[in-house]
Amino acid sequence: MLWLLRRPPIKRFRARSHLLLPKWARLKARQNIVRQDQLARRYGLKVLTVSFFILTTSVLLSFTALVALQLLDNGWLTYPQDLANSPR
Repeated sequence: MLWLLRRPPIKRFRARSHLLLPKWARLKARQNIVRQDQLARRYGLKVLTVSFFILTTSVLLSFTALVALQLLDNGWLTYPQDLANSPR
């Protein structure tokens, strides 16, 4: 998606999209586009970095839990003796 937004035809369309509106709404539309671009430049990379970090962490934790459960199920790992004999 980000790759498409950086292509020249999309940039031209965004720059001229306010011309599709009636004359009375063009100024406000252009101001909104500029405001959105400023917000995206200011926070976009930070938000993407945090999002990818959370995604990667989630995948790694899920994979680690899956491996641990498989090892436990196959008998490679065992419960500690004090936990295995204690009443629940």
